[in-house]
Amino acid sequence: MSDSITLQNISNTIESILCRLDIDAENEFTDKTALQLLEAAFDTLHFKNSEMSFTDPATKILFEKMSQIMEQDLPDTPEEQLIKVMAAVYRSIQRRTNGGREYLTFAQQYVGPRVGPGARVLQY
Repeated sequence: MSDSITLQNISNTIESILCRLDIDAENEFTDKTALQLLEAAFDTLHFKNSEMSFTDPATKILFEKMSQIMEQDLPDTPEEQLIKVMAAVYRSIQRRTNGGREYLTFAQQYVGPRVGPGARVLQY
C-alpha cells in the first residue's frame, strides 16, 4: 500500500469513517466494534452475503451508516481495492488493540474524521 497513493487515500477514507462513527457514538465505540463492522463489510462485498444478521441492533445501525458513507465517499472505487484496503485496516486494528480503544485512539490522533473545507458532514 505504501507505493500507491490511491490505496492510501482509500485507507484514509475508511479510517476517517470509523473515526466519525466513533465520535458520533461519543467514544462508546471500541476496536471490537470496528472489527465487527469490517467483518460485516467483507461478508457483504467479498462473500456476497446479503442476509446480514447482527446480534446487536446498534452494530447493525453503525454498519448501515458505514455502508452509506462508503458508497458516497468511495463511489468509483473498485470492489477488489476496497476489500484489499479494508483487510489491511482490519489487520492493523488486530495488531494494535488490547481489547479496548487503542487503535481508535491512534486513528483519531493521526487520521480523525474529515473536517474542513470540502468535507462532508454526516447526516443520518
